[in-house]
Amino acid sequence: MDALVLGGENRESNQQWIEQVADVLAPLFNSVTYLTYKHWQGDDIPFDMNHEQRKLRLMADTFQIENRAYIIVAKSVGSVLALREMCDQQIFPFGLVMCGVPYYSPEDSNDKVAKNTAKELPALLATNRTLPTYILQNPDEKFILPCNLERLLEEQNLTNYTVLQGPGGGHQYDVEFLEQSVAIFKERYGV
Repeated sequence: MDALVLGGENRESNQQWIEQVADVLAPLFNSVTYLTYKHWQGDDIPFDMNHEQRKLRLMADTFQIENRAYIIVAKSVGSVLALREMCDQQIFPFGLVMCGVPYYSPEDSNDKVAKNTAKELPALLATNRTLPTYILQNPDEKFILPCNLERLLEEQNLTNYTVLQGPGGGHQYDVEFLEQSVAIFKERYGV
């Protein structure tokens, strides 16, 4: 089993984090590969979801061509990236571990712009009805709180998701907690 790691959008808080995640997950997998976003190369380059989706598809194609099973470990916008490609049936991971799902529920935010931009997330979550999926969400997450995320999943009757409450840290995710969660995921699903 291999792992493909997708970070969050912000270079300052995610570039080093994604490298640390790859290091701690390495003993658990045959290989760990991570996606480096183009906009991390310079301050004047905006995040380009379509470009990153194409890169993810190419990376996943390599696993599929070589007949290698893999899981995706994704944070924040990386979760949306993975879900979009899965929804479009472009990538076929064995499982998904997400942290910091970027969705503002009505209970969590009065920001209308954030609510509108996150409208697609419930629909994306709903297209994934069978894939084993863990979501790590901190109790002080700036996006959706763990209890509200659980309610959203229950309302859509999504039983393949398991929400794990992280130790805290806002939108930053503890690498050791992630490593432990991935190890439990692998044990639970026999991979």
